[in-house]
Amino acid sequence: MKKILYFFGTLFLTVSMVHCSGTSLVDQFAASQAETAGAINILALQHDRNGEEVEANPDGSKTFTNDLGYEVILDMGHLHFHSIKLISEGEDPRCFGGMDQTISLHHDRNLLGEDLLTHNLATAVIPMTFYCSFEITLGSDGDHALKFAHGDEGEESAEIAADAFHVMGTWSKDGDSGSFELTGTDPVMVSHKFKTKENDEVIEHPVHFHEGETVIEVLIGTKYDLAFDGVDFKIQMEDEQIDTIYGNLGTAVHQHTGDHHGSAGHDDGNDHDHP
Repeated sequence: MKKILYFFGTLFLTVSMVHCSGTSLVDQFAASQAETAGAINILALQHDRNGEEVEANPDGSKTFTNDLGYEVILDMGHLHFHSIKLISEGEDPRCFGGMDQTISLHHDRNLLGEDLLTHNLATAVIPMTFYCSFEITLGSDGDHALKFAHGDEGEESAEIAADAFHVMGTWSKDGDSGSFELTGTDPVMVSHKFKTKENDEVIEHPVHFHEGETVIEVLIGTKYDLAFDGVDFKIQMEDEQIDTIYGNLGTAVHQHTGDHHGSAGHDDGNDHDHP
C-alpha cells in the first residue's frame, strides 16, 4: 500500500511536467530513482554443499559423496556463466520495474579450481537503483551474434555455442565402479532473489548502492557436489543423469553470502549494515 500511495503521489507531482515534455511517466519515475551510475563487480567461487572447501587430490581431482552414497571423483568440471540479468522489479517497495540490466559474462568456471577463492566474472556500469532479483544463464546456443570492432572496419562474428556444463570422472558404490562424462548442451536459466546476511541470518534484500558507495559486488557460488544429488550411476541412463544435474543447478548455483578468501587484485570489500 505504501508503494502504491508513493507512486500515485509521484504521478500527481509530475503531471504538469509530463504535459510539457511528453516524457513517459514510467521513464521519468525510473530516472528519478537512478540519477547517477555506479559500478558492479560480478564475482564467483565454488564450494561444497556446506559452504566449505574440498581439498584437491594430488592429481588435481576432487572427491565427494552424493546423497545416494556414490563416491564421485571429479576429474574435470566446467560450468559456463553466459550472462546475468539484474531485475529491478520486486516485492520490496524500493524495487521499481523498468531498470533491468543484463551483463555479459562469457566465463568458463573450472570446478577443480581452489574452493572459496573469488574470481571476477565481469565489471559493469549500472544505474544506482534497487535490484530485487537476478537471472543467470548457463550455457549459450550461439544463435545471436556479437559485434567486434577491427580497426576502422566493423564486422560481425557469430558467437560460438557453449555448453552449460561438462563433467567427467569416476564413481564407486558397494564394490561397483564406473566412469562418466556428462555434457549439458542446452542453456539453462537460474533465478533467485537477492539476499544478504544480517545478524548471522540470511534474509531477502535488494542489491543497491549505499550512501557514498560507487562500487558494489554480487558473489555467485556453486555447490558442485550438490549438482550430483540424485544421480544414480547404476540405474540411470546417461540422458537421465544429465537431466538430474540440470534439475540441481537451480539450487547448486546461488548467491554466496558466506566466507571467501578473496583473490589477487581483489578487495573483499567491507561488511556493513543493509538498511
